Amino acid sequence: AVELRNQLQGVVGEAAELPSSLIFEAPTVRQLEAYFKELAAEMNVRAPQPALAAADTSLAGAVTLTGCCGMLPGGAAGASLFMHKSHAGADLCGEIPAHRWDIDEMVAENRAAGVGEGVCKRIRYGAFVHGAELFDAAAFSISNAEAAACDPQQRLLLEYGYMALHMSGLTRASLLDSNTGVYLGCSTSDFQILITWGSMGKSVYAATGMTLSIASGRLSYVLGLQGACSLIDTACSAGLVAVNFARGALQLRESEDAAVLAVNLMLSPHGCHIPFSIAGMTSPTGKCHTFDASADGYCRSEACGAAVLSTREVDASVQV
Repeated sequence: AVELRNQLQGVVGEAAELPSSLIFEAPTVRQLEAYFKELAAEMNVRAPQPALAAADTSLAGAVTLTGCCGMLPGGAAGASLFMHKSHAGADLCGEIPAHRWDIDEMVAENRAAGVGEGVCKRIRYGAFVHGAELFDAAAFSISNAEAAACDPQQRLLLEYGYMALHMSGLTRASLLDSNTGVYLGCSTSDFQILITWGSMGKSVYAATGMTLSIASGRLSYVLGLQGACSLIDTACSAGLVAVNFARGALQLRESEDAAVLAVNLMLSPHGCHIPFSIAGMTSPTGKCHTFDASADGYCRSEACGAAVLSTREVDASVQV
């Protein structure tokens, strides 16, 4: 496909740049004919078009990182401890801990169902945080009944989101009614499976406790924020895309501060864990081997991170 595209590019010359995916987009002779007819028509009538004016972000000032915190695998609570473990070459991946689910039982069930041995190896591994079940409900004026029906991901977002805002010098009094935005990167909720199968599924709080669209708004609701709340789901890149959304909102002066959050917990093998293993996405050795020839998939991980971006002038901040 690439060679044929290159040959066609040689015929067209510098008059037009053919896309590298041309043969995939137009795999038949008739489709190629239609493509080149349309291209020829465009070249005949093509004229310089006025460039779209870019949004003026020059008045917003620099966007700075004013606070960040997180919970990472292996007991790495915070960026400094995580960097220490990284520099020490610590391996944060391992077999599924027993307090999540019985991995031997899960492997036996999959073998009995005729799943291949490669899949049985892949479902054994992950990287897990410590203490994800802990939550100070009273600190956020949440009843025990509501907390029990609330996704642990939402609870972590409350704790670490507020912690990052507090580290930025913001208090509950200053946050109340402030134009502070919340941008959450999150892709899955295994809690939906657990609560649906269990007795908590009949709780009046179940609907809000397991819904991802509520997750970004919960921090805003508890703190009385008036800025935008957005949920971004672009799978593994969701947290990074959330940072970009928040930065853009600040540059457009939609808000003065923005809390950027990301979270992922693996609470059930029936969420993404087994399907991803069957699809061959995860590694049978539980290692990523990033940028290495031995790479054979990735290892799924838990984490919760929170950062605050601001256009305010704050000492000891980092420009982004």
